[in-house]
Amino acid sequence: LVTFFTKGDARRKYAYNYLKTSDRELTNVMNVLRSHMTADQNIKRGMKSICIHSGPFIKSEATSSMIVDYIGDKFIAWFTGSPHPCVSLFKPIVFSDGKTVQGFDNVDYSVDYGNDATALARALVKNYSLFVSDIKTVRDKYESDFEQIIYRDLDTKNPEQLISECEKCFAMEKEYVEQVRSLIG
Repeated sequence: LVTFFTKGDARRKYAYNYLKTSDRELTNVMNVLRSHMTADQNIKRGMKSICIHSGPFIKSEATSSMIVDYIGDKFIAWFTGSPHPCVSLFKPIVFSDGKTVQGFDNVDYSVDYGNDATALARALVKNYSLFVSDIKTVRDKYESDFEQIIYRDLDTKNPEQLISECEKCFAMEKEYVEQVRSLIG
């Protein structure tokens, strides 16, 4: 009964079929987490999509999305830090021997980061047509650049180098956020 109302079975089936028929590329996993399960990918309120947006009766929504890419003895987490992966930017983060990207080892910093990312995601949902027309391609380019930074010569990198490259990506994210804020006002 719960899965009927939460539409969990439909989301699971859609995700399974999407991933089964797609290349195992990071962007395809991001796409399934961003999916509204319709051809036009317009936002749907309620529980009928993987990227859940709250509606008038159901107040649930997707929270921060995360993908973990295991490559040999390394793993790279890609996360949004915000709800609504359909409009959010996935960033890489690495954890090793208690070390990670500067700031994320501090709870207050992490909470503030999440709150800021959530506010931006909600503003983009409110301006979804602007996101689709002017921002989505910019976001996708940043994600592509992040992938190239992280995965280029990955087998030669130690954890400290990966953390440093993640920090570079987070610096680039600040540029992206400034661009987006200038567009949405």
